[in-house]
Amino acid sequence: MTAKAKALVQRLRQARQVVLGAELAATFAQILFWGALIAAPVGLLVVARRRQKTDSKPAGPGAPAAPAYGSETSPLTNADGKTPSEYQG
Repeated sequence: MTAKAKALVQRLRQARQVVLGAELAATFAQILFWGALIAAPVGLLVVARRRQKTDSKPAGPGAPAAPAYGSETSPLTNADGKTPSEYQG
């Protein structure tokens, strides 16, 4: 094989490596594109579902209820259960 033929074969091999590298890069770009295209709506659905769960979550049996006016735990009453207006009259 002559030197020119060896050089030609070497150049063809280099060209093939460049083409294969470009194809590999294009394949990874497509994988990323389709992954993002699928993951974006799925992520939005998960966030919407989580937000819906936390917004519509009813108070459970262990959750403290809001104190009624005049109750012993109300901030409008004193330790003896009287409101400030009862002390003034």
